[in-house]
Amino acid sequence: MQIFSEIYGAYYRIVSRLAEMGRVTDRDVQRVIEAEGSRETVLFLPQRILPQKDGSDWGLFVRQADGTLVPVMRQTPHRLTTLQRRWLCGIAHDPRIGLFLDDAAVERLRASLADVTPLVPEDHIRWIDRYNNGDAFTDPAYRAHFAALLAAMRAQELVSVTYQSRTGAKLRCLFLPLAFQFSEKDDRFRVLAVRYRKGRLQSCWVLNMALIAAVEPTGRHVSPPPLDQVFEERRCREPAVVRVSMERNGADRFLMEFASYEKQTDRDLATGDCLVKLWYDAQDETEVLIRLLRFGPVLEILGPPSLRAQAVERVRRQTALLEEERPNET
Repeated sequence: MQIFSEIYGAYYRIVSRLAEMGRVTDRDVQRVIEAEGSRETVLFLPQRILPQKDGSDWGLFVRQADGTLVPVMRQTPHRLTTLQRRWLCGIAHDPRIGLFLDDAAVERLRASLADVTPLVPEDHIRWIDRYNNGDAFTDPAYRAHFAALLAAMRAQELVSVTYQSRTGAKLRCLFLPLAFQFSEKDDRFRVLAVRYRKGRLQSCWVLNMALIAAVEPTGRHVSPPPLDQVFEERRCREPAVVRVSMERNGADRFLMEFASYEKQTDRDLATGDCLVKLWYDAQDETEVLIRLLRFGPVLEILGPPSLRAQAVERVRRQTALLEEERPNET
């Protein structure tokens, strides 16, 4: 019988915690379940952990003569599988990890995984369709700005941001940062923020992290607008409508590529083709279009007409370039 279907599930954490404690009492079992579980867990799990006369428990603990319980496992259950530790090892050596953890935490993480081989070594990864001038994730100033914005998001605090526009001019404004966005194509972080002006929150901005020159906390706290509302305001007016075929596993690859996007999917049971409506940030339309064109002939952009026209024009320009590079036939 499969007792735990998910290694990070509440049941697994509770049993692992009890096994680590070694010899436990019935009260210990109840206390750990109350701390780690939910109301439903408290009602169901004790009968599965505590030995039952009818044998309906999971058989993970044996009651001793003094009434205490000891685990039958010879070794304490591991919280992570080998595969998960190998994946985590790769993440620990990603330069972006230093944006979310300080140096001491990164070193502790790497030390705890010193005996693990990364699942995919960095030198085995070759990025395609990505610019090679991404953000300097390890630059001390960049990390300091990122950390200050992250702290402000958590504290709902206004910050004074000095920002260099694309024209080269420097602007200094008050912002309430809401969320980070990462562009795979550009290999850059952006921060979604609302400008604070004349005593209230006004327009929503998207700031490139690489163009931020300074971030200064103000100590002033403001309740942020709901993120759903902000995303709704920035969402494209019409969704992209595409048809994706099963050829070369196209439909599955598409759904994985755009897993984080809001979409409505219908599948033709006869052909396996997917008809998808895809919503996205209007500012990211060019990036979304490029990602759609990567799928080649397994994907057709049906609408809206403006997006389809852009796709046609890009394909025509690419065809013209290929024709120019093709040697003259004799």
